[in-house]
Amino acid sequence: MFSLGKDTKQKIITLTLQEIAAGNYATLSLRKISKKIGLTTGAFYKHFSNKTQLLTVAANQLNSDLVGEVRQTDILKQQEPEKSLIALGKFLIGKIEHDKASMDFLFFETKSSYETLIATSPLFSVTMEIIDKIIKNQKKEELAGKIFYREWSFILGYGLLLKNNVTPYDDQFFENTVLTLLYEA
Repeated sequence: MFSLGKDTKQKIITLTLQEIAAGNYATLSLRKISKKIGLTTGAFYKHFSNKTQLLTVAANQLNSDLVGEVRQTDILKQQEPEKSLIALGKFLIGKIEHDKASMDFLFFETKSSYETLIATSPLFSVTMEIIDKIIKNQKKEELAGKIFYREWSFILGYGLLLKNNVTPYDDQFFENTVLTLLYEA
């Protein structure tokens, strides 16, 4: 059981993320979370209006944590932004393969508006920073959006295939596809 105090909201988020990481997303309930934290369900509602709000906040926290991990690596310090995009993609593929439950929740299971989550997420911002560097001399807004959705779709799709053991990871295929999608925009 958690000790309660002024950090109760963060404790709820932390426990929710732990439950998600343990693969308990499908059976996650406010009652279970409240009980494990030592709250009544009514007290829970002082912090979150409903389960959707809690899951949205948890997804945003997970997203921010991912970006924190990215910033601790040399992914964003590559001389060529194309290499940063490839490195970011490889990082995400690795997360999808190894942190399956959390990444399923974040990228494939979240019921909150995917468009809203992506458009406001730190991971989206980092990805767009890289893409903007790549296309700095071109029509940024129109092209950046196209490139983002192409790359993002490929990375998540390939990650899902790998996670489900449909195909083995092929580094050369991954890098070639990222670059091809980048320059065919």
